[in-house]
Amino acid sequence: MPLVGLTAAFVFAVQMVNFPVAPGVSGHLLGGALAAVLLGPWLGLLVLTTVLLVQGVFFGDGGITALGANVTLMGLVGAVVGAGVFRLLTALLPRGRRAFLVATGVTAWLTVTVASALATAYLTYGGFAGAEAAGTLLPVMVGIHALIGIGEAAITVPVVAAVLTARPDLCAHADRLAPRAGRGRGVRLRRLVVAGLAAALVAGMGRSALASTQPDGLEASVLRTTCADAPDPAACLAQASGDPVYDAAPLPDYAGGWRSGLVGVAAAFAVGAGLLAVARRRRPSSRPAESRTT
Repeated sequence: MPLVGLTAAFVFAVQMVNFPVAPGVSGHLLGGALAAVLLGPWLGLLVLTTVLLVQGVFFGDGGITALGANVTLMGLVGAVVGAGVFRLLTALLPRGRRAFLVATGVTAWLTVTVASALATAYLTYGGFAGAEAAGTLLPVMVGIHALIGIGEAAITVPVVAAVLTARPDLCAHADRLAPRAGRGRGVRLRRLVVAGLAAALVAGMGRSALASTQPDGLEASVLRTTCADAPDPAACLAQASGDPVYDAAPLPDYAGGWRSGLVGVAAAFAVGAGLLAVARRRRPSSRPAESRTT
């Protein structure tokens, strides 16, 4: 439970920090591959769902009505499909730390790129852009997110490497390491959680100083296609986004500076660990009843 909460808190915090990928374009971590490699597909999906819930409910980010689409893109594609891709890659590569990290990087890049292609389908076939815009929007979306995927891999690989160094036995795919690599027990779980939360708080609370102010990959793609010929591209982008259905977020658009980072990290940790705790309590035990002897 602490590792699920920690991963949710860390993904939430790092998603807040946009990094530049090209002139006028920024990106941010999606985190699906990171959660999949550390926790496996289903706990990874739980982590991404937690992050998206906290973003939507507390900060009005991502939207409530878009939650299903976002969970599909970041959770199902990122964590569930990503876990399958990772297992396939590690089955083809020799077992060991280096191959493990190579597979992690490739999985991180690929899941972002595939998710961008699916997002294009959402935006065109049934979305605001219209099906006729698919041929224009798809190459721009995939091209920009292929660059963002490089940043995703650059963040994901060092984080996974740090966990492998500290506690390889905690990784869900430790069986893909060399036989002895996944057995050691190094740093205590409590220390790992404290260090991870500290890193998440630094990222989340320092967002305003660390993050790029350029449009993210989706916004940049729309500005370069659908809104390219608009007299006011910013107004066109706002119209494409639509009016929010849910406007009761206590800290809309991360108002409050560093306090938003603190609240978000704490909420993501608590919700992620709490949901797992509830699920475990509700799951019936599969163990046979113990017989008593007298």
